[in-house]
Amino acid sequence: MWRFTGENPVDVNGAPVDNNNQWGSISDAQGNSYDNVWFPQVVRGSIVNELREREGVQFSTQWRPTSRVEIGFNYFGFSLDKNRTESVIDIPEWSLNPDFLTDVSLDESGTIINGMQFDAAASGIENDMQLPWMRGRYVREEKNKGQA
Repeated sequence: MWRFTGENPVDVNGAPVDNNNQWGSISDAQGNSYDNVWFPQVVRGSIVNELREREGVQFSTQWRPTSRVEIGFNYFGFSLDKNRTESVIDIPEWSLNPDFLTDVSLDESGTIINGMQFDAAASGIENDMQLPWMRGRYVREEKNKGQA
């Protein structure tokens, strides 16, 4: 989700945009204010690594002891092993204050923030930034199934 700093959200060409996610002015540690610009509500990056091993077997046989009797057997079995890791980093929007924000870069139109620099001591006193959030998840899954 994108937020707009200002009263009347517009796109890069100045056309009005329907957006109810307005935000107050963003200021950095040097006292620069950024108004009437778009910025992402939460910046998130993630990496997923997944390893899967599959194995399947099928066995079928038929036997016809007489011309009127036929016996058939079919077996299908499989197994699946999966290891999955997910690593996520989030930078929430409430860190956009002069205590942490040291630099902001804008796109060519000057209406979209495309880079931000953060520092725990931007205000001259080291603060607890409580960001970025780093999360991870590990899933180990094994499934076996056979049916005749």
